[in-house]
Amino acid sequence: MTAECRDQRGDLAAEALGRLEPARRTALRAHLDGCPECRDELSELEAVARALPAADPSRLTPAEEAPPDLSERVLGRVARERVRRRRRRAGTVAGLAAAAAAALLVVALVSGSPSSGDREVAFPVRPAGSEAVAVLAERPWGHRGGAGGQGPGAREPLLALADR
Repeated sequence: MTAECRDQRGDLAAEALGRLEPARRTALRAHLDGCPECRDELSELEAVARALPAADPSRLTPAEEAPPDLSERVLGRVARERVRRRRRRAGTVAGLAAAAAAALLVVALVSGSPSSGDREVAFPVRPAGSEAVAVLAERPWGHRGGAGGQGPGAREPLLALADR
């Protein structure tokens, strides 16, 4: 089903019931000329529309009423899910901040000793699903250290630079 087909679904139902505006009917007919799936759907809808007058409303089963506390239960569950996501996001951000702080500490400690070229520093512990990296580069004026990281739920990567 194409996006155009999805756009035509309401018009298919209105056409089957004989309630589609003439201008929209022209557009629908143009679509139907090239779309066998929508033609089949219209055919099925027209069969249902033809059967509707024969339906006896007195024989229809009344719809069950929703439990009186349904909206409270749904809203409560939505609120609990929001809190859970907020806590998870806060934990991820805290984990990334800790990883970045550790990276900067390593960079600061390592930058005090002479080195040749760029070096990557690996961290043995990190929050699950997160990534963190620190790089120390020797420059003509000293050293440049950088640390970055990102984890699940983080909106933007975390990046820190230090020059010495």
